[in-house]
Amino acid sequence: MINSGAMVFRTRQIACLLAATALLGACTGSGDKYPSLAVRDAERITGTFAPAPTPEQEPVAPVADRATLVEIVKMAQSAYEQFVEAAPGTLRTVRAAKGMGPESNQWSRAQVALADLETYRSTTMIALADLDTLAAQAGVTFAPEDDLKAAQSQVAGWLAEQDELLDNLISETGA
Repeated sequence: MINSGAMVFRTRQIACLLAATALLGACTGSGDKYPSLAVRDAERITGTFAPAPTPEQEPVAPVADRATLVEIVKMAQSAYEQFVEAAPGTLRTVRAAKGMGPESNQWSRAQVALADLETYRSTTMIALADLDTLAAQAGVTFAPEDDLKAAQSQVAGWLAEQDELLDNLISETGA
């Protein structure tokens, strides 16, 4: 014996399956209502992997002209020459004050002579700082640096000589 409740359930089940089949069949039609999922021409990969052409660039001008570099080097050279000229007298003054205390005149003269040498050295250092500033600007702008590097090297050499002599003189004073 078939239960009537089961039969109703079975009939509903079949009706639902038929309705679902009809709805799915409607989706498979080739109507213009729905867009195609095929790859469009704009979505296709085209082109080449060559780099984009670069525009012609003008050469970068130096950050300082030759006359400016010559002027800075002359300032350093003048300070270096004054330093070299004053160094022997300072050496004699420092040696004469060796072992003397701050209360003596010789010690005071030696300190003043050393300060004079350090002033000349400072002028050389200022010239090197000016060249270093120009080198930093050249590094940022990719400007040519050959003349600038040569000037820096020359002034740095003079400064190294001055530093060495000053260090020796200061060690002789015992300060």
